Amino acid sequence: MFANSFSCIIAQCYDGASVMSGRVNGVQAQIRESHNAAMYIHCYAHRLNLVIVAVAREVQYADEFFAIVELLHVFLTRQKVHEVFMRFQQERGLSQREIGKLSDTRGACRYRNVLVIKEHFGVIVDVLGEV
Repeated sequence: MFANSFSCIIAQCYDGASVMSGRVNGVQAQIRESHNAAMYIHCYAHRLNLVIVAVAREVQYADEFFAIVELLHVFLTRQKVHEVFMRFQQERGLSQREIGKLSDTRGACRYRNVLVIKEHFGVIVDVLGEV
């Protein structure tokens, strides 16, 4: 399948999802069919992210903080509330940003959400007051 696509593969690194790492039908298995030396390594950045998420769950303040971030996401994505949130941002001349769903495997989403809350904190407070 990949014989002509890649000339010299010696290693491959993915997260633990079976579609990527599966020994029988995963991408790594398909690549190894034509590149025997292409050993598979579980992505260390992904592993580190999973460790950080697990540690944050054990720190009460961090766990509670991210629970509140998740509740804000759920609340601000309700249709009527979302309309108010977007309108308030537009009225203040701010870039329209949203709080996304948290993911244990995508560490950057936590950073982005905290940044949106920090930059739009006044708007969020006003939306909570309005609704």
